[in-house]
Amino acid sequence: MITNERQFRIAKAQMEKFKFSITNFDMESLVKSGTDRLIAQAQLDQLQSEHEILLEQIKEYEHLSSGEQKEFEMQSLQDLPIALIKARIARNWTQKQLAEIVGVKEQQIQRYEAEMYQSANLATLARVAEVLCLTMPDHAVVNF
Repeated sequence: MITNERQFRIAKAQMEKFKFSITNFDMESLVKSGTDRLIAQAQLDQLQSEHEILLEQIKEYEHLSSGEQKEFEMQSLQDLPIALIKARIARNWTQKQLAEIVGVKEQQIQRYEAEMYQSANLATLARVAEVLCLTMPDHAVVNF
């Protein structure tokens, strides 16, 4: 998942490199030089797969940063970290801006997001959710 503008720029540049490699992939030259056709096809398939993954991540980031998405579905508490990150992006806040509002250093938000908030305590998760105006629906049910 792309979480900031720097990653977005890197992903776009990387996607262009994959696109270039796919466009210039010379299957016949590889086969003539001794590479098995199946291996060469697997290499091309891998390039195309990586390109598609980056393209989807870029589209998701662009959609989120457009501010169009206002709701983030969660099936369980395990979905909370992604919802927090998506909500920040959808508000067009940088990690630095969120950090300032929450009262931590930018690097801390970067760490939380990189590790999907695994080291954050419940109070921190609640504070970040509050700042981002994430709310639980009234019909939320806890099952055990």
